[in-house]
Amino acid sequence: MPEEADPPDEEAVASEEPESDAPSVADQSEPDAAVEGPTAVGEPPVVAPVTRDDLRGGGPGPSTDKIGFAVLVAAAILMAGFVVGRVSAPDGVVDTTTTTIPVVVFPSGDQDRSGYWQFAGITPAVIDTFDRADADELGGADTGEEWATASGAWAIVDDQAASPDARARPGLVVIGGGRASRLTEVSLMVVEPGAGIVFRYRDPQNYWSMTADPEVGSWIVSRVAAGQVSVIAEVAGATADGTAIGVAQRGPELQVLVDGQERARITDPTLSGLARSGLISPAGSTGAARWDRFYVGDIAASG
Repeated sequence: MPEEADPPDEEAVASEEPESDAPSVADQSEPDAAVEGPTAVGEPPVVAPVTRDDLRGGGPGPSTDKIGFAVLVAAAILMAGFVVGRVSAPDGVVDTTTTTIPVVVFPSGDQDRSGYWQFAGITPAVIDTFDRADADELGGADTGEEWATASGAWAIVDDQAASPDARARPGLVVIGGGRASRLTEVSLMVVEPGAGIVFRYRDPQNYWSMTADPEVGSWIVSRVAAGQVSVIAEVAGATADGTAIGVAQRGPELQVLVDGQERARITDPTLSGLARSGLISPAGSTGAARWDRFYVGDIAASG
């Protein structure tokens, strides 16, 4: 007797409908189907749907591609079973260890940050905790470099740096050491308007600074060139006592940091390449500002 024809399947019926430019849901859900011929740039590929004949082995015989695909699927299933078996094996068969990576918290205030910045690839160059006897000058840093007073008066008071007298112009004290590609950072344990750090320092007429404006909750980045002061950026950030501020300099680029987080990025080549940094106190200072944990770190050259 002649064999009975198979009832028409849904795929065959669907194939008689007019084709749409957009691929159907079935087309999109068949990642293993073959692409039929080249398509124009920008057009979605025409994907041949998997039919029931493919699943039951109808037609003249399976193609080499289908055999290869089936072998890959079988291998993947075997590998998955091996992995599951290893993971779910009874105790004593496989030793499984789990490592939890601790959250790295920025150590603001009077805390050592050298390890934190080494984690970020910055090598300590100058460190000063100011933990020494009270004196009328800052003296030498923990790493041996000497502080140089450029203007005003500077002193060690209760293991912190201080600038105790009022004056007509800002007080400046700087220190050498490290590379021009550097991070300069300090904790302002007592914040006073106009107090902060200096960087890219050449002399009292040429330098950059980052100073506090606690009334509006921001930090002012200024450039002093030939004695002319220009405000370059006003950066929002915490101005509470104990806040750590810093500036990373890489050639013409500056990154402004508040408590270890970048708050602004500035590109300006003025005075770039200079490798002295330090502290600044405001003109007419009340002497209230206190600095601690001064840090300079060398930034590795990129590339």
